[in-house]
Amino acid sequence: MCEWDERYRIGEPVIDEQHHGLFQICWRIIEIFQNKDQERNQRAVTEAVKYLKNYTMEHFAQEEAYQQAIGYEGFPEHKQKHESFKQTILEWEKRLEESGYAREDVVQFVELLNEWLAGHIIHADQAIRPGSGSRAPK
Repeated sequence: MCEWDERYRIGEPVIDEQHHGLFQICWRIIEIFQNKDQERNQRAVTEAVKYLKNYTMEHFAQEEAYQQAIGYEGFPEHKQKHESFKQTILEWEKRLEESGYAREDVVQFVELLNEWLAGHIIHADQAIRPGSGSRAPK
């Protein structure tokens, strides 16, 4: 879970680096929960989720700018997927806060994050791969 795989590479270095970074944040959240100190876990996960939220928002903005720059035909649909996931992150952040970062909620969040991230890169982001034919005619 939360492991980078070369098949996630789309061939745009900045985006690939950011995707790799998202997997690293996901893995970091898992590592935090290996610590037995529940209070420390809560603080660390709180910060990790905030960092993830901000990093994701920044990544989506950069990826969308790239899509517009290359004239990606599927931009509106892709942007909507990003907007939907932003909302999911905000909802989970609230849920985690309300539960006091209960272990089972954190595990569910990480599983959701991993599943969405891997699926989105494989199924949606591969369409913006250089040479994929996804650019609008000039």
